[in-house]
Amino acid sequence: MSFETNLEEHLKPDDVPLKVSYSKERPSLDIGDFESSHIGGEEVSLENASRFVKATYLTKSMDWRYEKEWRAFDNGGKAQGYKRISSLRPHSIIFGMNTSSALKADVADKFGNRLKLLEAHPADDKYELNFKELN
Repeated sequence: MSFETNLEEHLKPDDVPLKVSYSKERPSLDIGDFESSHIGGEEVSLENASRFVKATYLTKSMDWRYEKEWRAFDNGGKAQGYKRISSLRPHSIIFGMNTSSALKADVADKFGNRLKLLEAHPADDKYELNFKELN
């Protein structure tokens, strides 16, 4: 699924959604960063928690940079400064290459008049996906 959003609506840079970074190298993370972040605990080291989240959830290979991905997390409101964002609006639904016709028809009946429906196909000459609009 893809979303439309107006990021200017957000007042602070630590609000979700968070922008994914793309790197040529796999991020390294010391187990001490995880332990000292106290993720899930009451005493949170925001610096270490941020480093842990960026390395594990917000870094992808450069091969995926065309996605220009942003990620939103729901942690039940436990993180300091966390708030739900109402500015995310569904824009499209992307079906994988092996999605059954029955599932596509069911989703089209429910959402086809409101959302763009796309189907992924491998590109003929590149190691990437192309998307065909279904509605």
